[in-house]
Amino acid sequence: MPDFLPPQAPDSDEPGRWEARPREGDDHARMVVAAKPGAPPVLQAGEHPPRNAHALWSLGVAIAGVAFLILSVGTACLITLAFALIAVYLGRRGRSRAVAEGIGGYRAARWGVTVGIVLVVLSVLALIGWIVLLLLDLNISTDLGRDSPTAPTDLSTIASILRGHL
Repeated sequence: MPDFLPPQAPDSDEPGRWEARPREGDDHARMVVAAKPGAPPVLQAGEHPPRNAHALWSLGVAIAGVAFLILSVGTACLITLAFALIAVYLGRRGRSRAVAEGIGGYRAARWGVTVGIVLVVLSVLALIGWIVLLLLDLNISTDLGRDSPTAPTDLSTIASILRGHL
């Protein structure tokens, strides 16, 4: 490991605790040095390392897409499909940035990609399900459920609106 140089505490033969040494010219990471085992650490504060916004946005967009798909009962499957594709794109950029620049966010980006791919599958399944329901002209209130005059889920009305005649 060529760029590993553990800090030495003053008057001690034991190596101190350490965090990764920052590259020259980059934002400086925080380094922790302990004089002896069990002693309170001496902190050498530097600037905070840069955040990986792509990774965080990827995970946030993916979770928002799953929530939107569930809350819309699959009717917004095209919108959630767009959420999923954006999450996968941002997650891949976040992973590559985490590896290339040595910053954090790799796990958040990986989860963003994973949840994004699951959201793609769920959105496509919801789209196929709604297309099948509209093509078969099923009425959930009478064909699949209880015959209730107050049932708000009349798919034949939605299908007729989508076909253009009411």
